[in-house]
Amino acid sequence: MLVGDAEARTPQYEIASVRDTVLALPAVEAVTEAGGPNPSFSSGAVTARRIADGRFLPRIAVWAVLVLAVAVLTLLTLRVVRKDGRAGVP
Repeated sequence: MLVGDAEARTPQYEIASVRDTVLALPAVEAVTEAGGPNPSFSSGAVTARRIADGRFLPRIAVWAVLVLAVAVLTLLTLRVVRKDGRAGVP
């Protein structure tokens, strides 16, 4: 957008304003362990939380609309193909 604009200034990014602070922080060693299953995770609890928060219903609605649209379009396609197939038969 700025190519050829003689009055354009160089962009100023927010991250540049904290550059000195980030570089002034001391480095620390990271301690890692072997990965494994999370004992406090429960997929049922996650689903229950999504339902309680109201985030699950929109997802179900979107999938329901998509499935319905595919079904309707399939039926319409079959109907058109059937009608065109009969047109050539005397």
